Amino acid sequence: MEIAENAVKISGANDIPKNIRIKHEGSETDLNHLAFKTLMKETASRNYESRLLNEMRNLIQKCQTPEELYSIVTQYAAIIFPGDSGILYTHSSVRNFLETVSTWGTPLQDKRVFEPDECCAFQYGHAHEADEFHDGLLCRHMENPVQLPYLCVPLKRNQKVFGILHVQSTSKNVLSESKRLHALDMAEEIALMLSVFKMQDILRGQIFRDSQTGLLTRKYMEESLELELTRARRYGIPTGVILLQIHNFQHLSDAFGYEACKIIMREVGLFLQKHIRCGDISCRYDDTVFALILSGASPEVTQTRAQDLCRNVKQLRISHHDSVYGGIMLSAGTAVFPDHGHTVKDILHSATTNLYQKQ
Repeated sequence: MEIAENAVKISGANDIPKNIRIKHEGSETDLNHLAFKTLMKETASRNYESRLLNEMRNLIQKCQTPEELYSIVTQYAAIIFPGDSGILYTHSSVRNFLETVSTWGTPLQDKRVFEPDECCAFQYGHAHEADEFHDGLLCRHMENPVQLPYLCVPLKRNQKVFGILHVQSTSKNVLSESKRLHALDMAEEIALMLSVFKMQDILRGQIFRDSQTGLLTRKYMEESLELELTRARRYGIPTGVILLQIHNFQHLSDAFGYEACKIIMREVGLFLQKHIRCGDISCRYDDTVFALILSGASPEVTQTRAQDLCRNVKQLRISHHDSVYGGIMLSAGTAVFPDHGHTVKDILHSATTNLYQKQ
C-alpha cells in the first residue's frame, strides 16, 4: 500500500514538467499571436497614414493660393496626428516675424506672432524636438509652462526657411518615430508650395503650370523629383520616372495643322492627369515630351504603367468643331531610383536615354 502511494506521488511528480511545458508552449503561442496582431495593426496604420499623405500631397499640388494650402494642412494634420495639436507658422520677410496661419487640436501656451530667433528650428535650420529627456534647449515662443513633448520643423527650401511646422503632444508620451517622419514629410511638401507662391510673387514672369496643357512645368517637376528622392532615401523605397513623347507629332501636325496639335497637346495633358495615381506628379517636360514621377514605384511597376499609358492613349479621340482627331502614339522611357541613378540629373538622363533608344 505504501509502495502504491509512493508510486502515485512519483507519477504525479513526473507529470509536472510536462504540464509546465504544455502551459509554457501555450503562452508562447499566445505571445506569437499577440505579436502578429500587433504587427498587422501597425502595418495597416502605416498604410493608412501613407495614403493620407499621398492624398494631402495631391491636393497641395493643386493649390492656387496660400489660403487653400493652409486649409488642407489643417484638415489632414488633424487626421495624421490624432490626439495631438499643432500650428503652422509662415515667415514674413518684409517685417521679419513668424505668424500663425493654421492650427489644429488645442495647442497650449504658444505665441501667435514671434521673432525668428525665438524658434530653435528656424534659427539652426533643422528640426528641433524637446521632451522630458531633451529639454535643455527650449524654444522661446513656447510660453511657460512649456508643454512637452513638442517638435518644430523648419519649412525649408533651397536654404531658405519659409515658416515652421509645430507639432505638440497633448500627453506626456514622446512623439513616435512615425509621427516625426510624417512631420518631416509634411514640412517638405508645404515648403515646396510656399516657395512656389513666393517665387510667383517675386518673379512675375515665371509660372509653374504650363498654360497650354495645364500640367506642371519642368522646373516644378525637377524640384518635386528632388523632394521625392530625399524621401526615397529616408524610407529606403524606389521612385519611378516616365518620359512620354508624342513620337508621331510631326505627322499629326501635317495631317491636322498646328492649331489642332495644340488641342491634342492639351487633351494628352488631361489624359495623363486622369490616368495617374493619387500623389503622382505629371508635367510638361519639353515641347512634345511629358514626365511622370511615380512615388514608391518599382522598376516593374514603372514599366507596366508606361506600357499601359502608351496603349490606352491610342484610344483617345478628340472632337473639335467638326473634326475628330486620333491616332496619337507615345514612346516611353523609364528610370527608377536607385537602380538607374541617385540624383535628379542621373535619373532624368537615364530616362531620356531609354526614351530615344525605343524610338
